[in-house]
Amino acid sequence: MTTTREIRLATARDAIRIGNMGRRTIRDCLEWSWSPSYVQAKIESADTNVAVATSAGKIIGCGMCKYVLSHGHLLLLAVTAQQSE
Repeated sequence: MTTTREIRLATARDAIRIGNMGRRTIRDCLEWSWSPSYVQAKIESADTNVAVATSAGKIIGCGMCKYVLSHGHLLLLAVTAQQSE
């Protein structure tokens, strides 16, 4: 069976899920800095792109890149455990 996956820019509705994904997959045992309000600010920022990968309507991965002059700085890249295998 083929599953359709999509990559798109994140919206305000995605901020909570992205923050929680960052907390579970990256920040385990560390202070949580990926709060929904932080992610929301990045989604709204003109110098940052936030993208999500979805499957069956659920976020299975996300990435966040901030641009300064002609350079990009990857802030977050995460995939769910099921997708990382």
